[in-house]
This record gives sequence, structure tokens and C-alpha cells, in this order.
Amino acid sequence: MKQLERRFNIITRDNPNLSSMVCFFRTVGGSFYSRKVIRDSFNQFVDKDDYRQDEKDEILSYLFGLK
Repeated sequence: MKQLERRFNIITRDNPNLSSMVCFFRTVGGSFYSRKVIRDSFNQFVDKDDYRQDEKDEILSYLFGLK
């Protein structure tokens, strides 16, 4: 999880105009992270104002498919 956090921080630092959700998508895209790590990290790093709560399950399903 530390590696994911470092990667996320680098992406957000290099792309200040992107939302936290887009940065998170870039972080986990093509990665080897487990579903649990992705779900827990999503809750930790993605700002709740970047998505509607009723779409969260659909977003997570999409993220799980990016692997």
C-alpha cells in the first residue's frame, strides 16, 4: 500500500489540475494491486466530492477491471 500511496502522490503532484479520482485511476491502471487494496485506497485517497455515492460500486468495478 505504501507503493500505491507514493505513486498516487507523485501523480497528484505532477498533475495539479486533475481530480483525485482521475489521479487514482492513473495510479491503479495496469497495476497488480488486489481488490482489497484498491477499495481501501480509494476510500482513503479519492475525495468524496469527486463522485456520487450511488456510483461508488460501479466505479470500483471499473477499477478492478483495469488490472
